[in-house]
Amino acid sequence: MKNTSPSTRIVVCASLAFLALSLPLVAVEAQDRPRVAVIPFDNRTSWWANDMGDIAADMIVTRLVNSGHFSVIERERLEAILQEQGFQLSGQVNPSDVVEIGRLAGVMYLISGSVTRFSIDEKGTRVMGRNVGYTEAQSEMNVRAFSAETGEIITATEGSGSKRLVNVSGIVSMSAMDQGVAEEALGPAADNIVEELVKQRERFVLIAMPEPPAAIPAIVGSAADGSLYIDQGSNVGVQVGQRFEVHRVIDEILNAAGEVLDRITDRVGVIEVTRVLSQSSICAIVEGEAGEGDTLKPIG
Repeated sequence: MKNTSPSTRIVVCASLAFLALSLPLVAVEAQDRPRVAVIPFDNRTSWWANDMGDIAADMIVTRLVNSGHFSVIERERLEAILQEQGFQLSGQVNPSDVVEIGRLAGVMYLISGSVTRFSIDEKGTRVMGRNVGYTEAQSEMNVRAFSAETGEIITATEGSGSKRLVNVSGIVSMSAMDQGVAEEALGPAADNIVEELVKQRERFVLIAMPEPPAAIPAIVGSAADGSLYIDQGSNVGVQVGQRFEVHRVIDEILNAAGEVLDRITDRVGVIEVTRVLSQSSICAIVEGEAGEGDTLKPIG
């Protein structure tokens, strides 16, 4: 075996020690990212109506993901969850709703915001017989981050920027501006905001993530042979032979405005799973009655 000098052995040992320490840290860092959700921004400008807020929120989501410092829930998934629960969200989220939204979406923090300025300055000139124009777009946004544990604002920041859009054949027409152009114009402000959120990463303390509520199974259809279809399957562990109590709404309590305060349900039957599919199951009635729209409660 070839002898090595003491200095070489020291360097090798130090390198191995460094690798042994650094590799586990990379794995830990990948797991220690606060889970956040971004809701549609308010658009306080006169441009693109509601689309501007959606575009801004999508840009913040993309930049948060690319930063590597946050775990971000998909906006489509968040909106599906909240629409199912009757939430109508915008940049002006009510702090009192944050805890419930965090529980439903399973996130630690909720980020909301507004596009507060979007101005256009169009200029042009003629060079060598051709029109050369540009559009200077200036934008400003602000965001707030809420703790899903307490509903409190943990940080608020603003971002601004400008983008010059050049068109050699003439001035860029704002009437023809599409989502791609809007993203270009809003990009600098979105960059500034995410850079600031990353700088304030220590404020996003890792907390116990709220458990999203288990979906209540329901009967969603029936077949000619009398079998019933329910909206859960192997995706949530339903098994052949499993039984469910069938519950039906028999009355509703309304307030003076006609809003539902409570629903009174009654147990009307029992069904048993005869076949399990990926996201649904086929059941048979074993007691009482059951029909589309009835909700279910697992037995046992």
